[in-house]
Amino acid sequence: MANEDEVFEKIQDVLVESLGVDKEDVSREARLVNDLGAESIDFLDITFQLEKAFSIKIEQKEFAQSAQSEGDESQDVTVENVVQFVMSKVA
Repeated sequence: MANEDEVFEKIQDVLVESLGVDKEDVSREARLVNDLGAESIDFLDITFQLEKAFSIKIEQKEFAQSAQSEGDESQDVTVENVVQFVMSKVA
């Protein structure tokens, strides 16, 4: 089983690849939409890349639902939310 730091590093790599951002911009506190510029279409690619990186299955809307409210800053999913989501899938 992967530890949280390993999961975070893999997620960093996925987000750098999917969003074209710099690795140093992908902190645990970074918000996918407001800080990293993710758009709704990006969540499809992120989901696919997470499935591939962690050998997990993510239901079609399971991951995207946590990031649906793009207009509401308080609802914007963070990298830490993604780490916790993946940790729950690999546990």
